[in-house]
Amino acid sequence: MCKGIDNLGRSDCMPSRNASFELEGWDFQINAAIFMVLKDVKNIERVRLEGKLQDIELTKNDQTKIYAQAKFVHGYDDDRNVIKNLRSALISLKESLLADPSCISIIYCTNSPNPLKKDKSFYSGITNVSYSELPEDHKEVIDDIIKKEGQGDFDCSRLRIQIIPFHGDDLDNRYKVIKEAVNEFLAELGLGESGFSKLLLPIWQNQVFKNGTIPNTSVEIKKSELVWPLIFLVTDQASDAYIAEELDQDVYEDVKAKYRNLVQNSVDQFEFYTKVVGDFNDFKFEGNSREKRHNFIAEKWRDYLIKIQGEIFMSDEEQEYVIRMILYKILVKRSEIDRIKKGVGL
Repeated sequence: MCKGIDNLGRSDCMPSRNASFELEGWDFQINAAIFMVLKDVKNIERVRLEGKLQDIELTKNDQTKIYAQAKFVHGYDDDRNVIKNLRSALISLKESLLADPSCISIIYCTNSPNPLKKDKSFYSGITNVSYSELPEDHKEVIDDIIKKEGQGDFDCSRLRIQIIPFHGDDLDNRYKVIKEAVNEFLAELGLGESGFSKLLLPIWQNQVFKNGTIPNTSVEIKKSELVWPLIFLVTDQASDAYIAEELDQDVYEDVKAKYRNLVQNSVDQFEFYTKVVGDFNDFKFEGNSREKRHNFIAEKWRDYLIKIQGEIFMSDEEQEYVIRMILYKILVKRSEIDRIKKGVGL
């Protein structure tokens, strides 16, 4: 049973080492969705797990769609069902091509290193290839399935085969490739030494897991929602000594706890942080950056009161200091926030 979710939104709901085959497949699907987003993060706007048409549905910035079927095999050398999996995926992906004119790409995603039961060496490690890039005898496997299933009008030009290594009861090994993708993502944002990878992946796994359990398939995860935990981790590193100087120790510790709960529970955190940075940039003040920051907080904190009222019970004094703390942390880290936004295409 799941014990719950901590202050950063991390859950222990992910499959254990003794997970059943079905849960391992679900685990693969969750992590495959994260992997796909990270590999094209600048161009992806939203993601849905267990969508209306496919296992994984990606919406790009231009509103075109990518649909993916995720098929899991338990053993690295177990290729008994790979053709069966491929046949099932192709039939389903064909339906997406017919149902949605905005579909620009369909992906057969699996952890099998031998997805067409032909030549393992071609699919060594991480692989993402188009149908046209496949060896001729591999194309024949796909063509034969299409012919036998009466799918002669299947548009293979939009088909891709993606292999994501994902095996073993040891979670470090199972998630190895996904963790590498997270590390590469952070490195590109200048956060390669931050140590955030071990925190972010469980948060994202929980977000995608919950998305897949929502019956309403129109509920998608926006990119800003995926980026929010990273923004939180960055800003949470900022010293709050400025606020601590104005409070006695008891009030300070209570306010810190409520600050963390508040920013975790809010539904529009990313938009709020972005608004604060924009308001600060527009704030007219003659003086250095530190003075501008302190004057902005002193003059403008009341403008953000509506953002926290009703979220967590707080006295008027606590509300003021929580807002001041949030504003200060955002402004101290605003250059990092801007770099992250630019790096992910927001």
